[in-house]
Amino acid sequence: MFRSREICILLGSLFLIEAGQVFLPINYYIRPRILVCNYKSGNYQAACTMLVNAEKTEGDPECFSELDKNGRPKTYCRLLADDADWCNPIFKVPNDNHKCNKYYNYATERRDNVWYIWRTDKCLNQTISILVNCQWPQKSASLPVS
Repeated sequence: MFRSREICILLGSLFLIEAGQVFLPINYYIRPRILVCNYKSGNYQAACTMLVNAEKTEGDPECFSELDKNGRPKTYCRLLADDADWCNPIFKVPNDNHKCNKYYNYATERRDNVWYIWRTDKCLNQTISILVNCQWPQKSASLPVS
């Protein structure tokens, strides 16, 4: 049996189970974001652009760098999905790039209600594209503004 306050994901719907009660599922809209990074020899790190719904966003994806707790540079790029409930990296291209490993040297992070994807270590200077799915709760028949 389920413990108190367990969260289960089932068929893309979120159920909250508390003391044996099941609440109605929340349906989600999913909108992809693709971080496209191209490395040119001689540069410190790859230059990145963001695609939202397969369209290039204007300018850079508001990237910035800071040092992590171990003193290594870590670059954050805004996913332009501030009001999303969740953003998660799904896959990367090329898939056989072993210098970029999900959760080890790239992942998503929410800071002050703003979603970012970060990269660090050897993943900073790789030519790579990372697909991130962001999800919004379906509150009406209208789609979220991307």
